[in-house]
Amino acid sequence: MRLMIPLMFALALGACGETPAPTDAPTEATAEKGKAGKAGKVGKGGKAGKAGKKKPPPTCPTSAELASALGESALASTVQMTGMAPEVACAGRFAKADTVPPEGGAVTSVLFRHADGRWVPVKAGTGQFCAGATPANVATKLGC
Repeated sequence: MRLMIPLMFALALGACGETPAPTDAPTEATAEKGKAGKAGKVGKGGKAGKAGKKKPPPTCPTSAELASALGESALASTVQMTGMAPEVACAGRFAKADTVPPEGGAVTSVLFRHADGRWVPVKAGTGQFCAGATPANVATKLGC
C-alpha cells in the first residue's frame, strides 16, 4: 500500500504533463517484459525443425481397400474383375494386387500409389507393367 500512493501520485502528475517525482518502483519490469517478448520470437524457429523429417510410409492396405479404390477410378473400366486377390505386396508408398477375374478371364495386376491420404490406382497390366511407374527397386520388391 505504501508504494501505491507514490505511484498513483506519479501517474496523476504525468497525466497533467509534469515530470513525475522519482519513486521506489523498480524499472526492470519493463525491460524484462521486452526481453521476454523477444525470447518468444526466437523460439518460434519452425523451418529448421521440419528439415529432414519424412513422412513414414503408409501401412499396407487390405485387398478390400484396394478393390474399393479401383472401383472408384477411371481405371476400373479397363479391368475385368470380380474382386481382388487377398495377397497385397507393398513397398514404401506403392502397393500391388492382382484381380480375381470373372470365369475365363485373365488375372490383371494393379499398381497403386498412396497420395493425399488414400490409395490411388496408377497402372494395370501383366508382366513388367510397373516399368516407368515406380523406381526399379520398388518394382523389384512388388514383383512386377
